[in-house]
Amino acid sequence: MTHILNWLISRRYRVIVSAIAFSPIFPIVSSSLITLSVMVNGYKKSIQIPLISSLIVTVLLLYTGTTSSLSIFLSILPLYAGLFLGYLIYRTNSINFVFQAIYLLCFLIVLASLFFNGFNNIFANIFDQIIEIFLTTGAPESQINSLNSWRELFFSLIVAIVFIQLVISLFLTVWWYSLIKKENIFFYQFKALRLGKFLGLPATLLLFFSIFSDTIIIDSFFSLILIAFCIQGIALVHDYGSLINLHPAILALMYILLVTPLTGFVILLLSLIGLVDNWINLRSLYRN
Repeated sequence: MTHILNWLISRRYRVIVSAIAFSPIFPIVSSSLITLSVMVNGYKKSIQIPLISSLIVTVLLLYTGTTSSLSIFLSILPLYAGLFLGYLIYRTNSINFVFQAIYLLCFLIVLASLFFNGFNNIFANIFDQIIEIFLTTGAPESQINSLNSWRELFFSLIVAIVFIQLVISLFLTVWWYSLIKKENIFFYQFKALRLGKFLGLPATLLLFFSIFSDTIIIDSFFSLILIAFCIQGIALVHDYGSLINLHPAILALMYILLVTPLTGFVILLLSLIGLVDNWINLRSLYRN
């Protein structure tokens, strides 16, 4: 694995070809490769990678008959996301700062969408296409009505999904970097991951108000905030697990449960752990 990664990022054209190849199926891998290139080779030497890659991807999409500007934008977005993540890590050398920056950016995008309907209108066609797919499969009317109830929250859900992809890309890059450099500094930073009091205060208030209020303004932030605290909860579990020498299989079980019918319960539990840790600092309690 280490030799493959070193071979890939040793030449710029290899990163470009790999990013293009993974872009249609595994965009997270594409952005992670570009982020890794920035971390290892520097920002100035890597800035051309997303530019060239996005140009080639655009030409290929147009050649295959894709003329939708939104489809092209979504296809090249992971490439520039990789450059963005790489630049932040390269400049700050802090996983926690990058995590908070990603969350803040997504939070501001959701906030802006509440005042500018253009954001929701852009993705309205995508939502309509999803409804059409369910209609063609013969889905009952009750299910269609249930889906339509999410129409106004669709954009905020998209932002939450993008947030997850960016965070996964960040962690994947950190893992690759540790393999190449034989350093664990970023793993220690991951275990100390926190949303912080500044970002945590409005997040906590919005979660609290969501219990008593059912408005679009509050519900739009719910998914993003829940995921952010869930990631902090995962980091806390890893930190506690390393302290008590917890078997890796038990940690693996946590991730397996995240893709089972118990997904909702596990996310809520991890989010609650992250929320409590953000205010009480559970790490300091069990380490003392």
